[in-house]
Amino acid sequence: MEETIPAQRVFKRPQLALDVSRVPVSWPVQDHGHEFQEIVYVERGRATQEVSLVAPGQTRKGRPQRYDLIPGDCFLIAPGEHHAFIAPKALVVWNILFLPSVYAPEQEALRAIPGLAEFLFIEPMFRHEGRAVAKLHLGVQERARMVGCLESIRGEMAAGEDGWVSAARAHFITMLIHLARTWKRQQAAPRGRAQPQAGAPAQRQAMDAAIGFMEEHYGEDLSLGTIAEQAFLSPHHFSETFKRHCGIPPWEFLLQMRLERGKELLRTSTRSVTDIALSVGFGDSSYFARVFKQATGLTPRAWRAQQPGAGPSGASQR
Repeated sequence: MEETIPAQRVFKRPQLALDVSRVPVSWPVQDHGHEFQEIVYVERGRATQEVSLVAPGQTRKGRPQRYDLIPGDCFLIAPGEHHAFIAPKALVVWNILFLPSVYAPEQEALRAIPGLAEFLFIEPMFRHEGRAVAKLHLGVQERARMVGCLESIRGEMAAGEDGWVSAARAHFITMLIHLARTWKRQQAAPRGRAQPQAGAPAQRQAMDAAIGFMEEHYGEDLSLGTIAEQAFLSPHHFSETFKRHCGIPPWEFLLQMRLERGKELLRTSTRSVTDIALSVGFGDSSYFARVFKQATGLTPRAWRAQQPGAGPSGASQR
């Protein structure tokens, strides 16, 4: 049954109409809409997104649009639009729900930032004309910045210390600025690089198959040839096609995936760093620690200690 979620059901704190959550999606999400804006960031997994658009001044939905999602995709759902997740597989998304009051104090300055007005306001206004919902695809560094902002927002809102409203709003605005910069770069990219080419649907299915394989086997010793076989491509052709669709080479994508799984285990378990490193596909804990510090600026042990609700101090950290 279709549902429109009211703002008062989501925003429980009058000081700030903002909610950030990291959500594993194990089952299809039924068609629904809401009275607020939502930014969705796909951390991992895959699914088909269905969006039904409503033209201004009308209440009847148009024909739904469907498109596939892969890790790194980021998009906006405007108030009144209905959307659903179909056939999710190992899907984890971040939902950022908000009302304009969150950025209202900075709205004039934000509108002047190239890319932000297009992402937040202009592009959604023209979707009812039949245009596809525009998606951003975040690279490795952009994903790290995105998740950093989201974790900071959640941390401020959970702690509720003095100044948490201003701090959470500042991290939210920083996130918007990063997305605006990404939007500008991707819109300015040469069409031959950034836009779908002939045979794009089949290529996207091939990339989805390869990503799904990496999602299921990231803890194993994978070769480029083994991954390319899932897409029925030669290693060289696969690498070129993967980078064109995902923005990064397959090895970098796999490395980022392993790091994110390692972070999740550091945050949610008391397993040793060595055990975590081996379980997510690193050959030894020294290599894991080196790559982890390059990505975060911290050792795995130091990063774990900074997480809200960190495990007992006596847990094994070797």
